[in-house]
Amino acid sequence: MWKNGTSQFRWLGEAANSGGHIFAQHMVLTKQEMWKMVETLSMSIFKDKKMASKTETQSSWEKRHILETRILEKVDVAILQLASTKSDINLSVRQAVGVNEEIRIFIKLL
Repeated sequence: MWKNGTSQFRWLGEAANSGGHIFAQHMVLTKQEMWKMVETLSMSIFKDKKMASKTETQSSWEKRHILETRILEKVDVAILQLASTKSDINLSVRQAVGVNEEIRIFIKLL
């Protein structure tokens, strides 16, 4: 599922720095830490998507909106937890370009 790390890391970095959310904007991430975060988020998001598809009383737009909100909340938590473990915060992961579209593409991949 995660063949090209760059594109998956990009959506995570963009989501982490999108407007309206409070994040550490600069941090040092090892490749291993980033993969672990992406794996944890993808498993959790997949479960949310599966649960959302079972909710028949909501429109598909509402399901999508709820899922995107949950993704951003999970990214918030993951970034803040990771940032709290870092003492040397100096590498920017900000690439904020079309984060909503990136999230929609990511959801379709799951």
